[in-house]
Amino acid sequence: MDGIRALIIDDDPALARFVSYSLQHASFPFETDISETLHDAVEKATHPGTYDVIILDIGLPNSVTIEDTVASIRAAFPDVAVVIMTGGDYLTKAKQFIKDGIIQDYVRKGDVGPEGIAVACELAMSLKERERDYARLRSFYDLTKRQAGILKQRLA
Repeated sequence: MDGIRALIIDDDPALARFVSYSLQHASFPFETDISETLHDAVEKATHPGTYDVIILDIGLPNSVTIEDTVASIRAAFPDVAVVIMTGGDYLTKAKQFIKDGIIQDYVRKGDVGPEGIAVACELAMSLKERERDYARLRSFYDLTKRQAGILKQRLA
């Protein structure tokens, strides 16, 4: 993919720079932006289509709960793939978010190398695209079903 844009949201500047550097030098390079706060990240949502993937630290300051953090990002960036960076404390919650279709992937801090972060982002973007395809197909199916019902009533 060309021109992949990633927003890294992490309050640890060193980790955010490491992730940014890793993505910029991956086998399929990314363009990256960094936000250190949830508020700053949400402000960047004013331009739809700016980002393809968000790498989110769910332990941000000024966030009440991880659910609130994820909900804020989802509300601001509904069509963007989200990868959570988490420590061991939040693994169960991250897996539940994936199961519920709220995020697309997660990586454990310290357990994945630079290329692994890029691969997680690529997979998350692919999954988000499949989710969009499914929603479009489901919408078409529902419309077709309604139209078939109307046609059936008119022919009866």
